Amino acid sequence: MITAAKPEVDALLARVASGDRPAFGDLYDAAAARVLAVARLVLDDDSAAEAAAGRAWVDVWRQAPRFDPAGGSGLGWILGLAREAAAGPQVAR
Repeated sequence: MITAAKPEVDALLARVASGDRPAFGDLYDAAAARVLAVARLVLDDDSAAEAAAGRAWVDVWRQAPRFDPAGGSGLGWILGLAREAAAGPQVAR
């Protein structure tokens, strides 16, 4: 299992916030399993959980400039977006 250390995720999020696509790929590699796990905890359907995880990653890309490390860890912020994506309306965005 890949472990995502706080400094690594926070640094990757800062790079993603500036539009760094390779950093987004690295961030995905570091946290994708956990994002999907959170979506699966909220939803009983694997297909719906995968769709929610995908929405969460779109949210990460779009909202990365809003991440403030003073408010908590980058991983926690990402997992919060995953929970919100899974708990929200299950409609196409």
